[in-house]
Amino acid sequence: MKQIWFECRTQDQARLDALRTAILAIDAMVPSAIADYWVNLAGPVGDRLFLERYFQTLED
Repeated sequence: MKQIWFECRTQDQARLDALRTAILAIDAMVPSAIADYWVNLAGPVGDRLFLERYFQTLED
C-alpha cells in the first residue's frame, strides 16, 4: 500500500466515525500517516493526540 486519497466534506458524525475506523484499520495493517493540505495538518495515525486534533479540525 502506497497512498490512499480521501475527501471528507461532512459534519455528519457517523461518517466521520466511519472514516476514523477506516483510517485506524489501515494503520493496523501498515503504519500510516495523514498529510491533509486543506486543513494544514500532517502526522502519524498512531499518534493519538494528532489523530484527535485532526478529527476535531474536521468536525469544526
